[in-house]
Amino acid sequence: MSSQLESYSISQPFVNSTQKAPFVPASDAPYTAPHSAVWINALWFSSLVCTLSASSVAVLVKQWLHQYSQSLSGTSPEVARLRQYRYDSLLKWHVPEIIAALPMLLQLALALFLTGLLILLWTLNPSVAIPASLFVGLLISFTAATTVIPIFYPDCCYQSPQALSCSLFAQAVARASSKVLRVVERTAHQAALETTSWTSRKYVALARIRDATRVLLAHMQRVGSFREWQTREKPDADARNVELEQSLALTAYYITRDNSMLNTTVVQCLSEMHSLSARMSMRYVDLLRDVTSKLPTHEWRVWRPVMPFILSVLSLVTCEPRKGAVRKVLQAMPR
Repeated sequence: MSSQLESYSISQPFVNSTQKAPFVPASDAPYTAPHSAVWINALWFSSLVCTLSASSVAVLVKQWLHQYSQSLSGTSPEVARLRQYRYDSLLKWHVPEIIAALPMLLQLALALFLTGLLILLWTLNPSVAIPASLFVGLLISFTAATTVIPIFYPDCCYQSPQALSCSLFAQAVARASSKVLRVVERTAHQAALETTSWTSRKYVALARIRDATRVLLAHMQRVGSFREWQTREKPDADARNVELEQSLALTAYYITRDNSMLNTTVVQCLSEMHSLSARMSMRYVDLLRDVTSKLPTHEWRVWRPVMPFILSVLSLVTCEPRKGAVRKVLQAMPR
């Protein structure tokens, strides 16, 4: 007792002991990792496995394609048959589908990694986790939007394997829902016809249900029925063939920026058309203003090379006048 008391030294304002504290053995209970640590490790290791798997499969595919191109030089019938034999083999063994799955595997790895990262940040400090969660949310929103939009718009260029998978799923849901909605529409329509008074609440409710189901059916028809993007694009491109030809002539000039093409190519394309669409009218008028903006106003000799183009655009625009289009053409004419 006395030796223990002597080990204490009194100093203002603390009482310190120079004797070592006795060793207390640790508890025999097993260590349990926090749930957040388990989730973080599971997600990050899964992300690592997906990334390495995509890299490994990509190397294998590259080897397959390298072997596919061997001994295919030349145009002889034997080479053509061998090329077709190998191409049919690629389709038979689903090589295009395997290649399309690689980007999806990498995106899955990114999603797993970001999920684990957010769990880690929220367990450490919410002030750090909030901005990271905001940027991850923006990335998820952008990815989801670019995946869903091609389902409803045939001319959308955000075509990807995952968007095609979502489109196929949406088609299956639309077919199943359409069957149910048609039954509801027929039932509501038949019940509305059997109603004695057209001004009663029952008839109004049934009529609204019938009209709502018809609107939903019309929207579901926009999903279409296709298994490849090319199958969906062709009918839409055929329906817009005239506008596409007009745009093709315009694009040919913008690529070269050669004024001689206005008479050799653009004018010849326009001469075979009867009118311009609303969108193409404004585009051709803008092109006309760009071409004539740098020409001197009072020198007709400089205007002669572009006059066939100006007259062709003016004749097509005046066939179906658009708001402001004729005025812009006349403003571009020399005075």
